Amino acid sequence: MISLPKPEIEGGILLNQAIYNRYSCRKFSSRNLTFKQVSALLWAAGGRARYRRTIPSAGATYPLEIYLVVGKDCVGNLAAGFYWYIWERHALELKIGKDLRKE
Repeated sequence: MISLPKPEIEGGILLNQAIYNRYSCRKFSSRNLTFKQVSALLWAAGGRARYRRTIPSAGATYPLEIYLVVGKDCVGNLAAGFYWYIWERHALELKIGKDLRKE
């Protein structure tokens, strides 16, 4: 199991500002994500918040499972592979240890 850095929940921008400034982009950067950025994205997608999770769920069933596909040399020192995000521990578990981006 790979522990992730704690997400930064202080500071940043207000929700209304984020909604107002939101836009879709089809021009992607060639820069790799950092381990800290991946940690923040996974937490925002469905991590543990103060009382429950960062996402809503009808009946608090939380059927969403989050997985991460990492290519070779794409995310800091994280090895290429297919990872399962364990939201209760804010950690990753390697499921398949190879680059699956083509598959």
